[in-house]
Amino acid sequence: SYTATTDGIYLLDVIGLSYLIADITAYTSGTITAVAQAVPLAISLPGGVIDSNGCQAVKLSGSIPEYGWLNTDTPPAPADPAKLALGVEINTTTHKMTTKYWNGSAWVEVE
Repeated sequence: SYTATTDGIYLLDVIGLSYLIADITAYTSGTITAVAQAVPLAISLPGGVIDSNGCQAVKLSGSIPEYGWLNTDTPPAPADPAKLALGVEINTTTHKMTTKYWNGSAWVEVE
């Protein structure tokens, strides 16, 4: 568990976690930016090339657009509505985050 009460840039080591939840309880205005970096683990897939460190190259495409909005706002329309996009909606009352995906015409909750 980690608590931040002032503006700033915070680095958290979350090695081994399957997911991370940001419970934002005192947000009133301004911008929140959350950045995550995935680090490939040493894995071996059939037909893959293993380097001298025993790791197989893994490339994350970075091609899926991401959006975020408050439940009190109008959800944004993706820049290219024909392509997959991911989004999160933050409820300003419960402070819960709902993950959604763009199905080509609307945001749909991921269950």
